[in-house]
Amino acid sequence: FREVPRVGQVVCASFAVWRLEGEPGSSGGKGEAAASSASAAYRIGEIGRRVAPGSGVDDLDAWLQLPAACVGRRAEWCAAVDECLLECARGEACSLETDEHGGWRVEAEVHEIFVERDAVDTTSAKATGFGPVSGYAKTRRLSAGEAGRRAREIGDGCRVEGELCVVFATKEVSASWFGASFEPFEAGARGSFRVGRVGDGSICEGFDAALRQCSEGTTYRVVVAGEFLLPDGVVREVSQETVACVDATILRVDDSGASGDAMSLDMERKERLALDYKERGAALWAAGRCRRAEAVWNKGVKLFNFIKPEDSGFDPHDVHLRENERGRAASIPLLLNEALAMRKRGALAEAKLNLDEAIDNNGNHVKALFRRGQLRLDLDDLVGAKDDFRRCLDLGGPKPDVDKELKRLRKRERQQDAKDSKYFHRVFDDEIYDDKRVDPDRLDARRRELRDAKHKPAPTRAPVVKQVVDAPPADWTRSYDTKRRPKIVTKDDRPPDSRHTTVIDDLDAELEEIEDDEQEALRKAKEDYYNTHIGLGNMKLHLPQDQADSGPSR
Repeated sequence: FREVPRVGQVVCASFAVWRLEGEPGSSGGKGEAAASSASAAYRIGEIGRRVAPGSGVDDLDAWLQLPAACVGRRAEWCAAVDECLLECARGEACSLETDEHGGWRVEAEVHEIFVERDAVDTTSAKATGFGPVSGYAKTRRLSAGEAGRRAREIGDGCRVEGELCVVFATKEVSASWFGASFEPFEAGARGSFRVGRVGDGSICEGFDAALRQCSEGTTYRVVVAGEFLLPDGVVREVSQETVACVDATILRVDDSGASGDAMSLDMERKERLALDYKERGAALWAAGRCRRAEAVWNKGVKLFNFIKPEDSGFDPHDVHLRENERGRAASIPLLLNEALAMRKRGALAEAKLNLDEAIDNNGNHVKALFRRGQLRLDLDDLVGAKDDFRRCLDLGGPKPDVDKELKRLRKRERQQDAKDSKYFHRVFDDEIYDDKRVDPDRLDARRRELRDAKHKPAPTRAPVVKQVVDAPPADWTRSYDTKRRPKIVTKDDRPPDSRHTTVIDDLDAELEEIEDDEQEALRKAKEDYYNTHIGLGNMKLHLPQDQADSGPSR
């Protein structure tokens, strides 16, 4: 791996610079060097004093009578040195001749690249959600070890041993926070350190995060300040002025006990780790270290991000199914606790995702339903909150707590109704929905009408009189229109003046004749339908096998 420095990084380098008397490659660039350095720290692209923002853009500074900004200038040879170092890898030497920047010849060698990083993120929403972060943790690599050697990386569960050199430290800092035992822990002190298990909270949070950026055989300078100096088991107040700077050399890394990822761990170990994360997070939460407690619970939740396939092809004996059920049950407390921390820092949408997952794992979990109801109430989902609270009561949830939340829910409903009434004030008809501005005289008149209407007799309906009209003679037995059929009567009850009324002597015979006619008409209609589509080519006639064999092949 060929590591090349970048702009802004600090390198340990030796270089010498000569001014060219002519073109590059000529006899110039000899004699006394214009500048030189031997194994010194040099920041690539660094400017001593920068121009103040807005200076020279307009005359605002002069109008405000502000003093002129100090403009930082670099020596002319610095740009040539930067260009040479950017092409030179760690442990290599190179030379450069250029006619730019005034014409220079540079010979340089990069001994080490001091990689600088933030060990802990202090600007994200998770870090700042509980208030300003009082501290920081930064690392700078001083030595990368032997070139070409594959070093072991450090992760959760690894055992680490090395040497520690204290650059400076305030008196409040203890050596045990860095896994060391030598005293006093002050500038110039040196000794060994040992971390039994990275990630167990026995060392300070900043140093634990810094070790994950290290590897075997490297040397890092670690600066930790403020709340990141405290291990998980230490409860005390520290300010940002409490600082420790140490140089840590990693001598040995034992990754035999590393936790690994969620896919490689067995369920028994996952359950043990989940219980440990749950208890550690609860202790941190009780001590007021909410940000750290959420981070610990989040590590426990990530243990159960992977489930094994449960279909019959991969799991014929339901082994994976039972194991996944154990994982779902173990993840619910961690999901609920992390959602509690998310809600406190205002991440309501993220907290709802956690609670939805917990209820998916166990739909009858009372605490999950109660907390999701609270969260839905915060999100103005009044209908969903009421449903969760009712289910919580049906499952035997704490009635005083649920009644308190329902009271808060009813108050929010009244506030929402008042808000809606103002918004929809002029949408509907005033006579119906706006009783505050109804005319009192019109209202009294309407009430009198309603009162008088109770004493009025009910309207009576005139009797219906049927009139007999002589219909023209019709052979209704051959007609399928039932509306045109006359009334059927017998000889005895036939009216004397109905000369055109049809008389039926044998009703059964007439009905049989009607059924035969209907079947014949239906058959004829089907035959016409199929003949028409066969003729148009929309249908083909499929002959039986015996008739198809006897016919010609096409």
